[in-house]
Amino acid sequence: SVELFERVLNRQIEEFHRGVAQLVAKETFQTLTMARQGLAAIAEVEELKSYLPEKCERILKSFGKEFPIFKCLYMISRSKEIIACTNPDGFSRDKTIAWSQVQGAMYKGNLNFSEKTGRPSIRLELFVIDRDEYPGAVLGGELDLGYVTENLQKLQLKNNTVAYAVTVNGEIIAASNPKAPPVQWT
Repeated sequence: SVELFERVLNRQIEEFHRGVAQLVAKETFQTLTMARQGLAAIAEVEELKSYLPEKCERILKSFGKEFPIFKCLYMISRSKEIIACTNPDGFSRDKTIAWSQVQGAMYKGNLNFSEKTGRPSIRLELFVIDRDEYPGAVLGGELDLGYVTENLQKLQLKNNTVAYAVTVNGEIIAASNPKAPPVQWT
């Protein structure tokens, strides 16, 4: 008895945990895919290719309202000057990878954590291609990954169960219980 009951119960708990993990991973992937596709779409807007700061800032602010996951959107010229930025206070120029590492269609920066809030974020950057088919600017955005924590906390897990979102490198992005002790992933 009791052993069989414990095995069945443990199996059901494991299946539940796998299901939760798949849900969180799927939603995170879909959100990041939408953000990436949205950024790529505005890079094609002809008005953005004018490189006029007022026009670019208006476009970026409008896009930011539709995609609040971006805590900062920016555009950097070929001469590495800021053309437009939706949140100058939240923009750290030294973390920008513009023009140095953007090789393909999209570049994903490293995982960063806010010094003020501890919220995780990553940067996405891509080239804005001129009418003459040359890169004219870099369009980028810093994605706030704090929503992953919020989604994990909504799970309302019981019995001291903690769900973690972890990168492939073992970095913890989020936990369902922010007071949970840190875990080492290898």
